[in-house]
Amino acid sequence: MKTFLLFTLLPVHIAIAGGEVGNGGQDVALEFSTYGFTAAGQIEKSFYPGAGACLDAEFKDLCSLDAERVRDAVRSARILALPELTQQDPSTGKTLAYVALNFPQEQRILVSEAEWARSEFCYVKRLPLVLHEYLGLLGLEIQNYRYSSLLSVWLMKTAGEDKFQGCPELNSKGDRK
Repeated sequence: MKTFLLFTLLPVHIAIAGGEVGNGGQDVALEFSTYGFTAAGQIEKSFYPGAGACLDAEFKDLCSLDAERVRDAVRSARILALPELTQQDPSTGKTLAYVALNFPQEQRILVSEAEWARSEFCYVKRLPLVLHEYLGLLGLEIQNYRYSSLLSVWLMKTAGEDKFQGCPELNSKGDRK
């Protein structure tokens, strides 16, 4: 069964000069790419053979990731932020909202500005999701979260409280639930 994407677009204005589309900047796309480089750096820093995290059987798979391949994917990917990103579930007809979708053949990631801007979508949620999208471009996470879910668990255990800012995982006293 084929699935098609429905993109809810507000009027988009594209600057065209001399018949060519100009290169524009999008803050959400820039932030998404920055998180990609951060994820690659975290892999390099914490998940190399012999690292403390790699001695823990739970995180062993993360240690097989190549930080430089992730960095290359970040460098080469085309990131486009859209006001909203939705897809209709073919079995239920329900409209689903997505934070991001990746297209490996095109080396492209679409990011929803609306979902990215949600206040409860904090660092410990963004970093694994961004890693998932780049790993999708590399063909390493297709319809699963093998590595990014492990990064999520690791962050929940090790990240400082500042990385939970705005997350519902913190109670009103600032403690992790």
